[in-house]
Amino acid sequence: MCVDSTMFGKSATYLTQDVPAWIAKNLPAATGRTNWAIAGFSQGGTCAIQLGAGYPKLFGTIIDVSGELVPSLGDPAATIRGGFDGNEAAYNAALPLSLLAAGTPFTDTHAIFAVGENDQKYKPWAQQMTAAAKAAGMQTDYFESPGTGHDWNTGNYGLTRAFTELFPRWGLGGS
Repeated sequence: MCVDSTMFGKSATYLTQDVPAWIAKNLPAATGRTNWAIAGFSQGGTCAIQLGAGYPKLFGTIIDVSGELVPSLGDPAATIRGGFDGNEAAYNAALPLSLLAAGTPFTDTHAIFAVGENDQKYKPWAQQMTAAAKAAGMQTDYFESPGTGHDWNTGNYGLTRAFTELFPRWGLGGS
């Protein structure tokens, strides 16, 4: 889970401060939020929408492939206890739908959601998250990976399709 907590350490801080600072110092990376994306598959997709919606000044692009609707350690009680140090208000504030509502309106944020065509569990979540992101003002795309479920074929399809769609935004040519 991408939160700062006793159980998981400061994973949100690591991903939103430490990693970007290291990249800026050590790599010839483009600057500016429209050039920065956060992406993930499954629970990583959940992290992508959480951090993208929670840190819009850092990430102008979000790629959520088969993300979950909420961060989870199995059930809400276990998640609140383990991931949020027992703080239900912190859990509720960290839900992707809560972060989207709190950050509305998002301007110049592009969110891409992808899911396996045959993934009956995650597909409704991806559709719900796409609609919520669009309602929050984000430019959204939704893709289904043909004939796949919740697997790395979907991950590969979703990331490949998303990056291809984003090339023009980042000033990159062709596919």
